[in-house]
Amino acid sequence: MAVFAVLFGVVWMLWSRSRRFEHILSSNATAQYQVRRAFLRLLQDVQQAIDIVLPGDGYTQPFLVLKDQENRVVTYYLTKNADASAREGVAIHDLMRKIPEYPATGQPAKDERVISDVVRMTFTAIGAGGVMLNLLVRVEGRDFPLVSMVRLKALSSLEPL
Repeated sequence: MAVFAVLFGVVWMLWSRSRRFEHILSSNATAQYQVRRAFLRLLQDVQQAIDIVLPGDGYTQPFLVLKDQENRVVTYYLTKNADASAREGVAIHDLMRKIPEYPATGQPAKDERVISDVVRMTFTAIGAGGVMLNLLVRVEGRDFPLVSMVRLKALSSLEPL
């Protein structure tokens, strides 16, 4: 009977630890999925732009100014998120997209959040129509880095093959 009790205790301990590990893995996978999805939307927006205004070639900045497919000036920039910064103990930002008002078309100004919980975001202009995006996001105390190079579709379609 004592052997059965010890065996049952070991099985119970292994099962409870596996459930805890499964919960950690599922929350990390969900967080990574949400961050990647937001990052892909950002990549698509940048890729569909007509021109990169700032930063200049070879420069790295925490903001990006571009002209979108409707020739509107769009700015991506970081704003500090005080609640998340207090919760995580480090400076946390939100990546915002600002589109100014265009009275000729009747479009109001838009200022919307693109990605939350950003620790660091930099944009590096690489040649004509290329931008390197470097993102570090913190979710539930863990950092998720994402790096990508984007080339504008409008410029790449004009180049000879």
